[in-house]
Formats: sequence, C-alpha cells, structure tokens
Amino acid sequence: MKKIIFFFGKVATLITVLTFGACDKKSGQDVETLTLTEKMLIGDWSRIKIEVKLPDQDWKDDTGGCSLGATEKFNANRSWHLVTPGCSAGGEIQRGSWTYMPETDRLLLNVNGIEGTLVRTITEVNKEGLVLTHEAGTLDGRIIRTYYGRQ
Repeated sequence: MKKIIFFFGKVATLITVLTFGACDKKSGQDVETLTLTEKMLIGDWSRIKIEVKLPDQDWKDDTGGCSLGATEKFNANRSWHLVTPGCSAGGEIQRGSWTYMPETDRLLLNVNGIEGTLVRTITEVNKEGLVLTHEAGTLDGRIIRTYYGRQ
C-alpha cells in the first residue's frame, strides 16, 4: 500500500511541476508561446553605447548624455518600461507595450501617452547583449544603433 501511495505522490508532484513550470511567475504569461528571440529579449537591459550614422558615412560614437545607463525592461506579458536615471531627479519612467515581428526582426513599442509606434530592428540579441537599430525620423536620414548589456 505504501508503494502505491508513494507512486501516486510522485505522479502528482510531476504533474504539478509540468503544469506550473511553463509559466513566467512574474508576469503570468505562458513562456512557451514566445519565440526564441522574444525569450532572449525578456529581462532588464542597460544602455552601454550609442552610435549614429548618416547616409554615406561610417558609424560614429554618440555615447553620452542622460540616456546612457538607461534601463529598458521587456516583460513576458509584453509590457515594457524605460528608466533614464540621468535625465531628471529620480529618473524619468516611460511605460508601454511591445510586439515582436519575427518576419522582419522589428520590435514595435507603444509608449503610454505618446501617439504612434516606435519601430526598432533587433540587430543582435543573446544572453549578454542586445543591439537595436532605428531610423531617427529626421530629414537627414540619421540611423541610431543602441547597445545594451544584460543586468
């Protein structure tokens, strides 16, 4: 009898682990529904370098200013927030949502209180780093590339 109770106890434990193990405890989002790139994107990222490129020119370092050291957080429930501690006392916080478009490697950010969508291209993402590129929306065709380190 003890063997049967022990066996069913193990089976119940295994079912519990398999049922709840696939969920991200912080967000409740089923992690299994995310693509590999999305899974790599989830977490806290700190800006470590910014480069700018004009048409027909090479990339130039544009690191500095209050945005350096800013932290962006991408959550599994597709919420997003940005904290720029150097820009104001206590840091500026922007919140919104994100969507990944795997066919184009585009990352779409909807920022609360700002009309429109910010579009970035994921150039690289791995366990240690993230590189996002986007057009600045200026008339001179400026492109900005931002490097992040995982926190």
